[in-house]
Amino acid sequence: MIKRLAVSATFALLMPAGSFAQSGTTYFRLSSNSHYDQYRSRLVEYLRSRHDRHATRFCLFGSKDETGAIATIIWPDGQEIIDWGGNREALIQSISILHLKTDVVPTEADIHGSTYLVTRQWVKDQEALCEQYGETVRISAADLKP
Repeated sequence: MIKRLAVSATFALLMPAGSFAQSGTTYFRLSSNSHYDQYRSRLVEYLRSRHDRHATRFCLFGSKDETGAIATIIWPDGQEIIDWGGNREALIQSISILHLKTDVVPTEADIHGSTYLVTRQWVKDQEALCEQYGETVRISAADLKP
């Protein structure tokens, strides 16, 4: 339950109000920010912890507003969107993991006061932000060998 509440609180920072670009929010590439520059090793560590040894890809972008900065990691193959706090935090310890198979509903009306569900439009907005501001990271099977 705590994980779900944290997902709600963290994703609320990025939740669009009418459109996906909030005023006051700026976006950045993780490779350009020293607080997030260890993303590749964190992704490999995350995949290893899940015993996933297949080549895969992620889309990553950072956002910053008056409340702070966060990295958003979209993993299409794993059907997840993860909010990550930065280099000091292992990705596996993130308390903000949205499962696209179970935590996404068609419309706002389908949320019914939930603290963790998001709409399909919200997911599309995150994907659009990643396409516009993010970077794609490919992890090969060879990268995942111990």
